[in-house]
Amino acid sequence: MMNIPKVNLNKKGTLLLLWLVLSNLLLFFGGTLNPLTAGEQFRRRTQLTSLLDTRNPDVRALNADFEQFLQESEQIVKTRDQFNSLEEYEVNMVEIFTYLRVKHKPDTMQYLTVDHLPTISEVMQTGVDDCDGRAILAAILLLSRGYDAWVLANPWHYWVKVFLKNNVNLHILKKKGINFWHLRFNDREVEFNYILTVGYVFYEWFLVSLILVFLFFSHKYLQMPIIRLSAKVLLFVVVVTQLIYFGALGVVLLLYRIF
Repeated sequence: MMNIPKVNLNKKGTLLLLWLVLSNLLLFFGGTLNPLTAGEQFRRRTQLTSLLDTRNPDVRALNADFEQFLQESEQIVKTRDQFNSLEEYEVNMVEIFTYLRVKHKPDTMQYLTVDHLPTISEVMQTGVDDCDGRAILAAILLLSRGYDAWVLANPWHYWVKVFLKNNVNLHILKKKGINFWHLRFNDREVEFNYILTVGYVFYEWFLVSLILVFLFFSHKYLQMPIIRLSAKVLLFVVVVTQLIYFGALGVVLLLYRIF
């Protein structure tokens, strides 16, 4: 039989390993370690349509602010004639209004978490957020005004797509070079690009597994052993971690198909 090497981990290596496992399992909780917000973040991710509920009382105040913005803008500069339709003009003004209304601030600084998915009330109360907060505000404003608006998302950015008449589609809050989405939603339904979703999960799985393997087999750089783990234990940790990861993803996708 082949001898299985024993690998030692020091205290720093053990803590890093635990952090990697937790970060992998907490993907659907926005990367937060706060138990008071983790459950709510999971609920929002499994009920994305609720984030764009136009019946929210704050939406009326948001519309009032936007109407005032339109009036003030028209007094300063006449820009309506530059667009093909009133709808295109209004969508463009929603984008400008959103940038002015919501100052950019990373979730790591605002909420001390990796990816906090906000409600419209939180965005309006704080006046700061990152791309997902801006997209939620713009989309719910457009939906409340009768537009067919969707929030589009990929692992790096959120933006809004608006479907107008005569097959005219407008993208707002979109970054250059961002041309694909793995998830989109409005106030009625959620859609997945399953190929890109699975590809993203596989990418995450590969990176975390690679780091785990590196930790266990770079024992030349680790001293002060605390525990001794074999290659079999390494394989077990990686497999179980990723089974839980894919299981959580499967539950989320199933919930969307059922509800």
